[in-house]
Amino acid sequence: LFILDLEFYYRESRSMQVIKEFSVSYSPADIFTNIKKTSVAIFLGEVLTSVLREETPNKELFGFIGDSIIYFDGSRENFANFHIAFLAGLSSYLGFEPGPRSRPDDAFFDMINGVFVPVPPLHGYYASREISDILALFFSSSYDNCRNIILSGAVRNEVLEVLVNYYSIHLPGLKKIRSLEVLKEVFE
Repeated sequence: LFILDLEFYYRESRSMQVIKEFSVSYSPADIFTNIKKTSVAIFLGEVLTSVLREETPNKELFGFIGDSIIYFDGSRENFANFHIAFLAGLSSYLGFEPGPRSRPDDAFFDMINGVFVPVPPLHGYYASREISDILALFFSSSYDNCRNIILSGAVRNEVLEVLVNYYSIHLPGLKKIRSLEVLKEVFE
């Protein structure tokens, strides 16, 4: 998860462009020396490779990703929820951030429609009450606040599984995230 500055020769007729110049804008200091952070970085790299297909510049998305990498690299403790917070935040840049939980009785997260609802939807793609409560926190909190959400390894994995399923529903071409199982083991 390095941040690079690239300059390349652009030809519309080519699907693969030629790099003219590149430099490392930010090189993580801690991500590759901490096995837990390395596991998160591999997972996020795989997710980003699968979901980023835009060919047009998107400064807001790039800013979010860059700021997130720097924040994660600088986190010395309580970063076990970072990947969940990152996916929750990334969803808004990809166009399918859930609407806010508007009523306290909206107890279930409907993954198809991206909303919190009072009763489980008939289609069956929803999160349990407990997981929905946790997701509502992640979708509405900053990284600093997400650090303070205390989860067991099993619950963290369940939240992550729901988020990956949510991404799969809204990004039909999303490949199976192979590093997911490794990440689950690391944070179990």
